[in-house]
Amino acid sequence: SYLDILLLMEALDTVAFLSKDLVKYLPVIGQCAYAGGTIFFDRKQQGSRQRALRDTLRMCAESTAVVIFPEGTRSFDGQLQERIHPGAIRAAYQHGLRAIPVGLDGTGRVFPKSMDRINLGRPVAVTIGEAIDPADFGGAKSFVDAVWGRVGELFAQSRARIATS
Repeated sequence: SYLDILLLMEALDTVAFLSKDLVKYLPVIGQCAYAGGTIFFDRKQQGSRQRALRDTLRMCAESTAVVIFPEGTRSFDGQLQERIHPGAIRAAYQHGLRAIPVGLDGTGRVFPKSMDRINLGRPVAVTIGEAIDPADFGGAKSFVDAVWGRVGELFAQSRARIATS
């Protein structure tokens, strides 16, 4: 959900995100993301995506964590996408950057993909995992698989917390 940015700004010690250009035009969310140093890119332009990845890696190397959403777009049913865009995770491996997996659930019920309403009072949950060090893996694919697998586990934990609330 577009609320993920606001929720994660509150939950994490970072406010920088890698986000599609559309987000910067959303009232409140776009202004918060921009003020926090979000890197915006046009998904349709290869050069824009490459520049955004370079900027993300530079910021991470300078000790500014950047939140990425490798699934690219949210699902209609609130489940994690099976197919992800692993480029940023693969680049983190290649540059020796640790990844901190996060699972969150509930924002899609507060602000549905249809964007036709806001459902206040719905529970949301964020579960933050331990950092995953690329030095512990023999290749980029195993690192990507471990990071995304852990995101899936944390998502399930967040979903279970909502179900019991």
